[in-house]
Amino acid sequence: MKLALDDLAASISAAPRPAPQPFSLRATIYTVLERFDHALSDLAEAIRADPKISSHHVQRAIILERLDRFSEARTELDTAVQFDPGNQNAWINRAILWARYGDFEQALADYDRAETAGGSQTWYALSGRARLAYVVGEPQRAFADWTRAAETSPLPMLAAQFHVRAGNLARDYLKDLDKALHAYGRALAVLPTYAQAVIERGLAYERSKRFDEAASEYRKAGDMTRTNPMDKATYDYSLFRLEVLRARLSRRAGDPLPPNIDVLSRSASIGKQQGRRIALVIGNAAYANVPPLMNSDRDAESVGAALSEAGFAQVTVGRDLDRNQLEASLQQFAREAAGADWAVIYYAGHGIEVDGVNYAIPVDASMDTLRDAPSHAISIDQMVAAVGPAKHLHMIVLDACRDDPFVQQAHRIAARKRTFDKSTDTALDQLLARRKEIGGGLAGLKTEHLNMVALYSTQPGEVTLDGDEFNSPFTRALLKNLPTPNLDLRSFFDRVRDEVTNGTQGRQRPAFNGRLREGERFFFFPTR
Repeated sequence: MKLALDDLAASISAAPRPAPQPFSLRATIYTVLERFDHALSDLAEAIRADPKISSHHVQRAIILERLDRFSEARTELDTAVQFDPGNQNAWINRAILWARYGDFEQALADYDRAETAGGSQTWYALSGRARLAYVVGEPQRAFADWTRAAETSPLPMLAAQFHVRAGNLARDYLKDLDKALHAYGRALAVLPTYAQAVIERGLAYERSKRFDEAASEYRKAGDMTRTNPMDKATYDYSLFRLEVLRARLSRRAGDPLPPNIDVLSRSASIGKQQGRRIALVIGNAAYANVPPLMNSDRDAESVGAALSEAGFAQVTVGRDLDRNQLEASLQQFAREAAGADWAVIYYAGHGIEVDGVNYAIPVDASMDTLRDAPSHAISIDQMVAAVGPAKHLHMIVLDACRDDPFVQQAHRIAARKRTFDKSTDTALDQLLARRKEIGGGLAGLKTEHLNMVALYSTQPGEVTLDGDEFNSPFTRALLKNLPTPNLDLRSFFDRVRDEVTNGTQGRQRPAFNGRLREGERFFFFPTR
């Protein structure tokens, strides 16, 4: 990039009068390098040279939004659509900004304008509108938009992903099995090697109690991914689904386990020198009083699959736990941890911070119950206590910093009450700046004992990303690095942090708290 910067500097110096393009190109490079002050300075020069080029205002708005300078970003986007109402990218970015303001109605309207404008980003506008429709509780609209996004996508992988999203909506929220199976079939028609569509189809059969067909799909997904190291997480998940299916079919009448909790046990031949290792893995997605999360249940099941494959003696996987189930699971796990060398808890779902205390939100929570969080949510301190009895390693993994829906609801109420003129922007910026303080992220977790460690999906006070793929960016990084032979925990944490940070262009940066005893090393997959 240095050569490119040097060439552009030479071009700018040699020009008889300033031209906008070299400045905007150099600003693009500075943005990639996260040298935002330099990028903004160059864009100011590009706009000075020709103030009516709409794309330069969009480029500047994107940087300002990343810097949380919301009102300035909105001014740039207003200018961009004024100069060029056909600038599809400007409408899309203003829709994204409205969503951050909490005004989903305005965001949906701008996505509509982006679709009307037409262009190469139509698929992106449709997928963004689909995600927003999902968040506001309009699954039919989301299904239609994800289907159309798939049909307009230029890449087979994206098209397959969007068809799967549509299929999942039909399966889980529209309760339309035929429509779901059709969507998965379309995904595989676009990309026949897309094993995740096969797994989702297997889940559709499993939930319809067509167990033989479900098992056939899981075996098919395993065969598709068995020999590809890049698909190991998918392969592990296919084995996990088969194991869960066998466990459920073998349950006897009167089994105390509810259908949303599974306990998987194995002989732990892998990594037995690490001692007896157990894990409690929780994924809360189907919230009763706010829109469901898109990935947290799948993230938990994928992590459970990976830990089982790593030879953990016992992996308990719970999906969509209410408060009573969460508390009971933690109490049971604490008793089991007393006989374990490792105790690991992974939680994916919504989490809030109240007065410096972190809470996991059960699926039966509401705005009213969370006004008294200590009584109606589960303190993360209870998770710390549950791993405490283990002999050697006590580990918490929290993917619980998604953009809090209860805070979003408060923002939407505020958005309905205000008019959008420049005089309101100062107060609005203050509201958004406080978002992290009132629920958009968790506080740092204090770990006082050696070998008590906590891994966060993002920095304290910040918000994590769900992503549009099979798993969230954080879980994908976990699953990619967990099977690496002889990778000790310190290096594991470093790799996860770097991959998530780079993969999200710095928007999400995992954090690590705790201390491992000097000279003591821990491995998920030690070399035999």
